Amino acid sequence: MKSLHLLLIPIFAASDVRADTLSDLSPFLGSSRPNFAPATIQPDSAVENPEYAPFSPADSDLGVQQILGSYNGPPPVNVTFDTSVSYTDNAPGEIPLDDEAAWFSASRLAVFWNPRIAYGWFADIGLAQELLRFEGNRAVDFENFEPYLGVVKSIPELDDLIFFTRYEYQRITTDSLSDSSYSAQRIRTGLQKNLLLASRYQLSAGIDAAFDLTADADAQERNEYSADVNYTY
Repeated sequence: MKSLHLLLIPIFAASDVRADTLSDLSPFLGSSRPNFAPATIQPDSAVENPEYAPFSPADSDLGVQQILGSYNGPPPVNVTFDTSVSYTDNAPGEIPLDDEAAWFSASRLAVFWNPRIAYGWFADIGLAQELLRFEGNRAVDFENFEPYLGVVKSIPELDDLIFFTRYEYQRITTDSLSDSSYSAQRIRTGLQKNLLLASRYQLSAGIDAAFDLTADADAQERNEYSADVNYTY
């Protein structure tokens, strides 16, 4: 009966494995990151007031044009935390007969870093720890640990299409972080694209494929294919 439990947990958890590199990299796709701190703005002796652009006839339409300096340091390490409450009709039990509908909470802490390499290439480094807790007595609570390492390429010739590929490791535990019930290594690759980008909203789409290199058992190896469309306001 234990083998059925091991097979069930990864199948449920796999639905939450995805790679949203576009959102992480959007602030860094320009040639530099603007820094609004006045102390970092480089003075220009040729301009009477170096903090602002010279007067032009279009100022009444465009407003004040401030000159922004470049930030030359490394990109920051980003830390995110999110939590949600959801409902599922197949919360995983010890055996398939124990599957039931249930509410569950999912909390996720992630750390990621995307330093620029060269020529539109970025490193893609991160790790995440997720905790899923189910209401009811038959559903099995579990934790999902996911470090990854890869590269991302911005392609301006294709209207800033984003290509990415990365190595991922997934380790699932049940109630104890030291007791692994499933682990796998995989390669994930895909494309992402902004379809609409405005000051208040963004529409993007992507496709990706993931191929397991190893898993705890050969029968647990799988390939995943997905497509998504995201709208943010």
